[in-house]
Amino acid sequence: MPRISDQVGDCSIFLYSSERAAQDGSHAGGSGFLVSYPSETNPIYGQLYAVTNKHILDNGFHVLRLSKKGGGISTIITHRDNWVPNPNGCDVEVCPIDLPSETFQWWAIGTEMFITPEIIKAYRMGLGDDAFLVGRLVTHAGVQKNAPITRFGNISLMADPSEPIKCQGYDQEAFLVECRSLSGFSGSPVFVQTDQHYYGEAAENVAEHRKKVLWQTESKNPPGRTDGVVAGGGPIIKVQSISGCFGPWLLGIDWGHIPLWRPVYSEQSQESNFVKPNHWTEANTGIACVLPAWHILDTLNDEELMTSRREEDEKLQKRQAAESASINDSALEPSAQPFSKDDFEAALKKAARRVSSKK
Repeated sequence: MPRISDQVGDCSIFLYSSERAAQDGSHAGGSGFLVSYPSETNPIYGQLYAVTNKHILDNGFHVLRLSKKGGGISTIITHRDNWVPNPNGCDVEVCPIDLPSETFQWWAIGTEMFITPEIIKAYRMGLGDDAFLVGRLVTHAGVQKNAPITRFGNISLMADPSEPIKCQGYDQEAFLVECRSLSGFSGSPVFVQTDQHYYGEAAENVAEHRKKVLWQTESKNPPGRTDGVVAGGGPIIKVQSISGCFGPWLLGIDWGHIPLWRPVYSEQSQESNFVKPNHWTEANTGIACVLPAWHILDTLNDEELMTSRREEDEKLQKRQAAESASINDSALEPSAQPFSKDDFEAALKKAARRVSSKK
């Protein structure tokens, strides 16, 4: 698997039952992550959301802990009714939040990174593709700052809506990812990437998805492009990634691990007469259940959240128009100093709110 950007860890958040527990780094309830839904009017802005499992919230873990820039941690208290449930009862919920960039160390997963059935088909993704998840290790969550860790593995079963997976009290569509995982990673984002090379029609499908223009000869292929052309019994289009893989995409959210229950024996023997009645122990299969990213998107497309985003987009448009008019008026004054592109962008960022917190 290629080197993962350090930035990926900054999307991870931890959930606790209280501010005190969050500050002490004790009694953590699970993981979550940040997602950005882009503005329709200006793609450099977006609504920010915290994402986690419903079962984590139901167990009373509503306090978010994030790392601060320059060191240390800070908390955000949410209430149970701040969280928006999935319309189909899946084990995922979202909450609008506001994170000043100058205070917190964070990065959000844009919805354009969400895997879709169309992406899976175009890139012929499937069994064995590389996967990794980022979340809280139960024995080391960090005290001075969040210390998310990464686990690695591969897709072992593709999601099939006609064959839901039963786990943690839920019966829902899921990918299975063999990642040597442990309990305590519920709510973690799971990413996937593929290192295939594509030829002929398959290459055309990938190129169409990436909106790339295929070059007709290898010599015209400029450095850094993901497209190329090779010959083999005739002109055959080939597409490959310069970085070694395509992705990562957000595969989904980890909600549990496939259990394997074994009987408990009263002696070192597996004979049935030594089995202790009603005693079982859980073996770790290392296989995570991953709710597909499109179910997270369904949650983000809640009618109330969509209305809130539209309202914020309208406010953003008005602010940008007002700021632009102000800039133009200033430019007409003889004493005005030259207003550079950087000045303009800084003014826009100051005028526009990134996120609308849900009260």
